[in-house]
Amino acid sequence: MKLTQQNKMNMDNKISFFSGFTLTSIWTMTLYEIGLAFLLGLVGGIGGLVGRWIIKKLGWFGQK
Repeated sequence: MKLTQQNKMNMDNKISFFSGFTLTSIWTMTLYEIGLAFLLGLVGGIGGLVGRWIIKKLGWFGQK
């Protein structure tokens, strides 16, 4: 499929989409919800790093 000007998302559209999403989230979420979302992301990120470290130590993937 060829990208034309109509279906290509240029930088202005990306910026407006991201800023609209961010401002909507800021104005509709309370500080408690923002804190919980941050904490959940932090726990998930740390869990992913620990899981990757364990799998590398056990050698489950990458060795044949």
